[in-house]
Amino acid sequence: MLKKLAGAMLMGAAGLAGAAPPATVVPADMVKCDVRLNITDPDPKGLNVRASPEVKPDNVVGVLKPIGEWTTVHIAGNQGEWFLIDGATTVDDQAPGGDRASFKGRGWVHKSKLGDIQIRPRDILAAPQAGAKSMLGGGSDPDKTPAFKVMACQGPFIQVQGAKFSGWAREYCTNERTTCV
Repeated sequence: MLKKLAGAMLMGAAGLAGAAPPATVVPADMVKCDVRLNITDPDPKGLNVRASPEVKPDNVVGVLKPIGEWTTVHIAGNQGEWFLIDGATTVDDQAPGGDRASFKGRGWVHKSKLGDIQIRPRDILAAPQAGAKSMLGGGSDPDKTPAFKVMACQGPFIQVQGAKFSGWAREYCTNERTTCV
């Protein structure tokens, strides 16, 4: 029992202590990304970071605990419904500088656990490329932005799905204290 408990504690702390997690599977068909998104998982036990893009009991490489204000992950890739992260930072007023590294290394998280973004209507684009046509037009007030789910990423763009359409955004806000305007 003690060995299991010690093993579970080490596994859960792998990302927190800065130790490199076990080898992470990176599929050849993964789409490369360079975006940041917030964790939205309400589970008080935290969000499991996995070694491969699937739910299996033996592939958890770390846990992102909901300690502090919010946690933002850097996404390096996307495959299907999974995002490959290569680090996480938690906004925590008690930490020096106001934030702290909460995960180092690589691992996979499911898209349903990420989001909390604000997007100005004019920043919803038809394609993941600079100069793409705006899907909604409109002003710059982020409070008037419809609700979107994050579906995928490509390079510096995220793909979002709204009630009536999907689009891409490069300009969005992950700061939960301001509107980033």
